Amino acid sequence: MNASVRSGKPTIIVPCVFDQFMHAERVNQLGIGIWGIAGKMFMLQRNTTETPNKKIPFLWFVYGVGMKHISKETPTSIAAAITKCVESETIRAKAEEVGAAFRQEEQEAKPKLVQFVHDYFRDYVDGGLYKDMVRELREKRERKCCFSCCSKKA
Repeated sequence: MNASVRSGKPTIIVPCVFDQFMHAERVNQLGIGIWGIAGKMFMLQRNTTETPNKKIPFLWFVYGVGMKHISKETPTSIAAAITKCVESETIRAKAEEVGAAFRQEEQEAKPKLVQFVHDYFRDYVDGGLYKDMVRELREKRERKCCFSCCSKKA
């Protein structure tokens, strides 16, 4: 998915397994392509004091949104999705906008990573924060353990 987003071109995802369903939903949320033409979102009941009986969209495993599993799609439905992406000025413009932002962030990430690593070694390694953190974690582990097999104290 990163390559298609970076390109600035509309993306069509026909999910098959695992995280492809979430990537496809993200393409829809960003408006940079299509995860199908039809389908509907599951609505779950959410009961809290602030929102009693409010229905909220459930997005993590929503197999009914957009294109179905690849085994259930047809050449016609995939062709319709491609046609819509090619003909929609909105989708093409949004894909280019998100792609440009992605490429810009990619360029800015290199110096930020170098600075992060530099700061980490300066503060945590040379400054002793890492050693302090490890010591605290070991002390907490030793205090909480009540089984003789897990504790260093006999």
